[in-house]
Amino acid sequence: MSPALPLSPSPSRTESLIQEVYNELAGSLSYLRDFLKTDEWPNGTLAACDFRDRPLTPWVFGSYAFIAQHASRGELDAARQVFNALVRELERAPLGRFIPMADQRLPQRHWEMVGELLDSDPGRPFTPGAPEPDEFSQCYEELQAAQDLLASLDAEMAAEVEHLTPLMILAAPGVSDQGRRFGGASTFFLWGAVTLNAQIRRNPLAGIETLVHESSHQLLFGLAHGGALSENDPNSRYTSPLRPDPRPIEGIFHATFVEARLHVALSRLQESPQLPGEHIDAIQTQLAAHESAVNQGLGVLEESLLPTPHGKDVLDAMLDYQSQALRADA
Repeated sequence: MSPALPLSPSPSRTESLIQEVYNELAGSLSYLRDFLKTDEWPNGTLAACDFRDRPLTPWVFGSYAFIAQHASRGELDAARQVFNALVRELERAPLGRFIPMADQRLPQRHWEMVGELLDSDPGRPFTPGAPEPDEFSQCYEELQAAQDLLASLDAEMAAEVEHLTPLMILAAPGVSDQGRRFGGASTFFLWGAVTLNAQIRRNPLAGIETLVHESSHQLLFGLAHGGALSENDPNSRYTSPLRPDPRPIEGIFHATFVEARLHVALSRLQESPQLPGEHIDAIQTQLAAHESAVNQGLGVLEESLLPTPHGKDVLDAMLDYQSQALRADA
């Protein structure tokens, strides 16, 4: 397996990856700043675009997405307005790792941005809202307990999860039937943020799976540098091993990668001498399910995927893991 793409956790690799993505974002923002610059809008505030000494909130990525969108449409004044907001966002201190959807400590535009960036599929409306205070408190306590248990059993995986998910937005489902079924949602354009359904109850093991699941999406976004994993037609649909409805190949790729990382995480927990006995049977059951899902997902990818270079690297890593750690007939 390539040392650059192990499926096992590596907090140092993750820190390097985060900085690499930050540097690419800085370069893109520098280009956009120069493109938008006028005598009336010199915007010297972001002259260096240097993010090395500051954590970036997910809304910096969201602002970049809208700046690029406005610029591509020739809406240059609108792009400059968002750029000004991004500069202010760079100075905002993080509010903490867990916050409720529609938290009033943040401007309303932040929450509008979340809605616009996450509600991207016309066929599956996604309109989460603020949770009830008791829903937020219970979900926070469950996820924090899961993070603490993970840290006691696998410090490396726990550290990587924290690096990859610095913001967890706890939300309530929207009014649509599709919204009621959501567990979590994320996008590279809000990199580092995960929106979770606060109404789902999670025991410590389920909480660990949630944390690893969502952080794995974030990791894959980073490994792909926010780009595509495939050159397949995005309108084509393929049989998904994890959902009844046919899905784009990118979705199947993400699902397979997440299942592989869950198998890695639970295998490591299983090997921990500190693992509480009440979790042993559940881990065995879940490992079998993840193993089967990885094998099925890789079967679809090997048959249908036209990978980009980043996609090929990740696919090769998953195939190596399959050959080393999984039963092909699972």
